[in-house]
Amino acid sequence: MNNELIFRITDSKEILNISFEEKKRKNPQFSIRAWSKKLHFKNPSYLSEVLRGKRKMKPDFALRISSSLDLSEDGRRYFEALVFLENSTSQTEKEFYTSMLEKIRPQKQAERLDESVSSFKTWVHFLIDDMTLLKDFRDDPVYLAKRLGPDVSPHIVELALKDALRIGLIKKNNRGKYERTKIAFIATNSPEERERAYEQYKKASWKRAEEAYLTQPIEKTRFAHFYLPIRKESFETIRQYLDEVRADIRKRFEATPGTAEEIYALELNLYKITLGDPSP
Repeated sequence: MNNELIFRITDSKEILNISFEEKKRKNPQFSIRAWSKKLHFKNPSYLSEVLRGKRKMKPDFALRISSSLDLSEDGRRYFEALVFLENSTSQTEKEFYTSMLEKIRPQKQAERLDESVSSFKTWVHFLIDDMTLLKDFRDDPVYLAKRLGPDVSPHIVELALKDALRIGLIKKNNRGKYERTKIAFIATNSPEERERAYEQYKKASWKRAEEAYLTQPIEKTRFAHFYLPIRKESFETIRQYLDEVRADIRKRFEATPGTAEEIYALELNLYKITLGDPSP
């Protein structure tokens, strides 16, 4: 895990999600259940709910889980202090743990934290690291904008490149060429920023999916949609299964750097259709 990135995160859940995604990237068979078992959690759904923001991480569990995170000693202390801050009930406690975080965070990171803004500005920001795998990738915002389509400006691409480089999503190798790092996704300073930007990303993705559905030849696409009646307790299992499918597809079919010819969007969506109140 990128230890420098950790000190820019202000939500312990974000650190856990980054760690989980990286563990799955290394081992597609890795699951929340397996992680919970390794940590001796009696209830695997607890960790799942923490990752989804449904429950808070308890301080005693944070001390147990921090040892399983691929972090430096300061990184683990930072994560633990975040959890204690999030569980603080008095102003004195909050001030104490806020002060502790500032002491742990490297000065350079502390300065950058105040200057940083949400990195999820446009859907292009989510894509720019994958573009470095294209065989025709160039450090040229004008060319890359044309590659993405007429609705993308060179300015947006330039911003995406700078932000991705700044936060470590991409880097320049010893030949001066951009390449993707192993960071799972971009983290932002605030959960609210990320949620707001994620909503913008979803809208942009749906817009492009609609355009593809209407304009791209049917033999060049694959749209699969069906309705699935389920029991409520199956939802989380299906979610985890879709994550495993996504990881497996990436592992089996993602081109090696410099060999990709195109980038496709693969969307696995799961959402409720029966929105009415079932009560009489």
